[in-house]
Amino acid sequence: MWARSLLLLCAASGCLGVLAGVLHDKARSGETDFFDDNIEANPITKDELNEREAGSGQTPLMAASLAGKHLVVDRLLRLGADHTVTLNPKAQDVKPLDP
Repeated sequence: MWARSLLLLCAASGCLGVLAGVLHDKARSGETDFFDDNIEANPITKDELNEREAGSGQTPLMAASLAGKHLVVDRLLRLGADHTVTLNPKAQDVKPLDP
């Protein structure tokens, strides 16, 4: 829990990419506790939830989905991750499929 607080302090200092990388790693590895622990005291912002990873262009939600981590996908959606973000940021006209 102290590591998350330290990362949030770093994010507040201007190194948001560090927290975003951690979110992607935790999402891929299926660490639901990371997203549950201390959320009220140290909320993850919408920008952090939807930040694209350097190189892959994936959001944490994409990373969790591709890794098959459905519990993390559920947590991210409940936290407000944007499920309409595409890998191709130029694909403005792409619409999600109707259920």
